[in-house]
Amino acid sequence: MRMLLVSLLIIAGCAEHLSDDERLSRDGGKLLESNPEKAIELLTQSLEINPHAYFTFHTRALAYARVGRDREALADIARLGEYDPDLAGVLRRKLRLSAGPYTSIAEDRFKQGDYEGAIAKCDSALAYAPDWSDAWIVKAIVFQKLNEPQKVLECYDKAEQAEPNNWFIYINRAEFYQEQKQLDLALKDFTKSIELEPEKPAGYTGRAAIYSAMNEADKAADDLATALRLKAEAESKPGS
Repeated sequence: MRMLLVSLLIIAGCAEHLSDDERLSRDGGKLLESNPEKAIELLTQSLEINPHAYFTFHTRALAYARVGRDREALADIARLGEYDPDLAGVLRRKLRLSAGPYTSIAEDRFKQGDYEGAIAKCDSALAYAPDWSDAWIVKAIVFQKLNEPQKVLECYDKAEQAEPNNWFIYINRAEFYQEQKQLDLALKDFTKSIELEPEKPAGYTGRAAIYSAMNEADKAADDLATALRLKAEAESKPGS
């Protein structure tokens, strides 16, 4: 019991000797989970006193990320990298893991008709993982709904650069081209999706529609037959 009291007194004494910036940084860190906005306030005050306290940049970057202030988070990671590149790299990899959940939220927002919210969540995903092709695809689909064709194509181009063998890029862009009556481009992308995923019926169904619009009935019939066969095979598999 006596040793415990001595330890507590030592800890209390150490706390009393914290500098103002250290105290603010400590208190801000304690609020990271429960009140990140207040944490940002305290951590910012700490950095105003001591702008070289690199670990405070680490904590504030996490707080910014929690409230969706991605640009500020990335700026703090960059400052952290000036002092400790390894720690900054660890934090970048940690925040990259949020790209998937952000993209899922973006899809939900899109389904709810909140297009601005969907774009914002895609942008959050892409802030931490610029090569996250799923976020570019969702963003393209949102812009398609908003009738902004140039932005649609820019997003698909980014997705293709990031993951050129992702068949989902091509089948979605093909549907966009189909909507725009650009049949040759739609045909090219449906064909690319089939090359990448020849067991997926969707590519054949989409291409059949293009062939039909081009008055190539035999090719359309062949693709429809293939799509039906693949669907039947998939449904006959155990557990389907």
